[in-house]
Amino acid sequence: MGRRFQSLVAAALERHPLFSGLHNNRGAGQPDSLHDATGYGFEIKCRQSDAAVTLDENSWRALENYRNPRLVTILATTLPYPLWGIDLTGRPRGPIVPTRDTPTDGDLERYLTVAVSDIVEAVGTSRMTESGRIEAIAKQEAVLTTSGRGTT
Repeated sequence: MGRRFQSLVAAALERHPLFSGLHNNRGAGQPDSLHDATGYGFEIKCRQSDAAVTLDENSWRALENYRNPRLVTILATTLPYPLWGIDLTGRPRGPIVPTRDTPTDGDLERYLTVAVSDIVEAVGTSRMTESGRIEAIAKQEAVLTTSGRGTT
C-alpha cells in the first residue's frame, strides 16, 4: 500500500496548479517527490499503525534542501482514513506522531484529503494483494495522472 499511496499522492500533487512539473522521485531516493520552482520537498508515508512516523537520516538531509519540507502521511487502518500534510519547517529531527495539534499545511492537507482519501477508502486495506484491488488502484492512478491536469 505504501508504494501505491506514494504514487497516488504524487499524481494528485501533479494536478495541483502550484506543483505543475512536480518530479516524482519514486525509487530514486529522497525526497519522494519534489518541486524545485516552489521549494517543496515531500516525504510520503502510509502507516499501518498509529505509531510514530520515523524518517531516516537521508530523508531529513534531503528535506533540508527545501524551503517547504512536507510529510504527507495517512493512517490506513481505520475509517475514515486520516491524512496529514505536515509542515516540517523548523521541526527537530525525530519521530513524528501526527495528532490533531500537529502543525500542518492546511491548504495542502485539504487538497490531498479530497484528491486521495476517497480513493484509498474505496480500495480499503484488507487483502491488498487481491488483484481486483490492485487494478482499482491502478485505474485511479491513471485517472489522476491523465485527467484534469492543471485543475483542482
